[in-house]
Amino acid sequence: MKLHFVAGLLAAALCASLAVRAAESAVKNADVPAAVKDAVEKRYAGAKQLGWEMEVEEGKTRYEVKLEQGKDHLEVSVTSEGKVLSEESELAYSAVPEAVKKAFAAGKYGAWKVHKAEKIVDGQDAAKVSYEVAAKQGSEGVEVVFDASGKQLKEELSHGKAEKADEGSSGAAGSFIALPGGPPVSMDYLAYDAKNDRVWAPAGNTGKVFVLDVKSGKLAAIEGFETTQVKERDGNPRTVGPSSASAGDGFVYVGNRAGFQICAVDAKSLEKRGCVALPSSPDGTVWVGTTKEVWVTTPREDSITIVDAKDPLALKITGKIAVDGPEGYAVDEGRGLFYTNLEEKDKTLAFDVKTRKLVSTWESGCGKEGPRGLALDTERRHLFVACAIGKVRALDASKDGALLGEVDAGEGLDNIDYLQSKHRVYAAGGRAGTLTVAEADAKGALKKITSSKAALGGRVVVVDSSGTAYVADSKGGRLVVIKP
Repeated sequence: MKLHFVAGLLAAALCASLAVRAAESAVKNADVPAAVKDAVEKRYAGAKQLGWEMEVEEGKTRYEVKLEQGKDHLEVSVTSEGKVLSEESELAYSAVPEAVKKAFAAGKYGAWKVHKAEKIVDGQDAAKVSYEVAAKQGSEGVEVVFDASGKQLKEELSHGKAEKADEGSSGAAGSFIALPGGPPVSMDYLAYDAKNDRVWAPAGNTGKVFVLDVKSGKLAAIEGFETTQVKERDGNPRTVGPSSASAGDGFVYVGNRAGFQICAVDAKSLEKRGCVALPSSPDGTVWVGTTKEVWVTTPREDSITIVDAKDPLALKITGKIAVDGPEGYAVDEGRGLFYTNLEEKDKTLAFDVKTRKLVSTWESGCGKEGPRGLALDTERRHLFVACAIGKVRALDASKDGALLGEVDAGEGLDNIDYLQSKHRVYAAGGRAGTLTVAEADAKGALKKITSSKAALGGRVVVVDSSGTAYVADSKGGRLVVIKP
């Protein structure tokens, strides 16, 4: 699972302005980096600072300050490096450009009651101005952003109750398990160890892996994982550490982006055992029982790295397969097949795990944002592909990858999961802030069962044997627990 960043300065500023309001992390003036305060004081000399908040969005830290400048009240978003992203100011809806008001009235939320409007000025180009219209209907709310001509740039829904599914019954919002050290707590993958009935949550920025015992509800922490700071493509720093996990044959294998390691952890005692260093940062990590190996997607090296795990105390690299940006994974142990996606090329691949040869290439059908996570029904041989745009597609893995079914599941999908006993797919839409559960019939057709409120930004889910789902809420530093 690679981290995907908004392209373009204006888009980045808009995302920051929307995301920061969802943050719950106030920060003292003394804890704000000097570069951030200097940038604000230089641009808004003499303005009164009313308070600071901090937001970590997919590892990128931003600060928001509320300012009083004469009669104006502003909200300014700044990166941790001191780069001003956006300036927001509230204005009367009557002062919003006519083109924006007409576009909103003509859109799908035109009948909703407008309760606030804001002007957003790009922090690097004052000529780039957009307008946000906030409206509500009942307990639902929406924020829609337009440019001055009325072109819609972004929308974000919020839910005061569980979202009603298009078909079937409505889901219910779940409970939460707070993780020590947050918020935020960076989580890229979750894993479920069925044999020991435990949920594993690698928490990158804390240097720990949290393990939840499903029956008792007790939370354990495995400490001592390396962390380090890296710079992302936009120059912002991010703390990385343990990020992925996969259970197999009495051990759980943890991928760590700091030090490029895979480590074996005893699934019962939770003791760390052998580790091996990889040539590149691990992304997805999965146990392949057919060959007693751990296959690791290493997209920065355009490869899949194969680790021999026959002896968990002495892990060793035994091979590498060239793959152009592998994304997501699923394993059919009985047939000895490994599946992954080519995100940039919108394709899904199948490899024979014994020969390590490519045996199938299919169209994912996800469009320009590409495919992300995968899940597999090993009995029926239905392969479920998560599309970032918000769809889950069922492909026929027994033949030619033909499309069998499709269901809407909320934008911002990433790693999905599947409950074989119920033939149900679980998909968390990070942009939508929902968890969708869909049922697959014997022919692969998908029907939505529930759609529940989960967490904005929560794009990863695992399900335990009872059908309880766990969604990673990194911003909130917690797991969202949604029972069937």
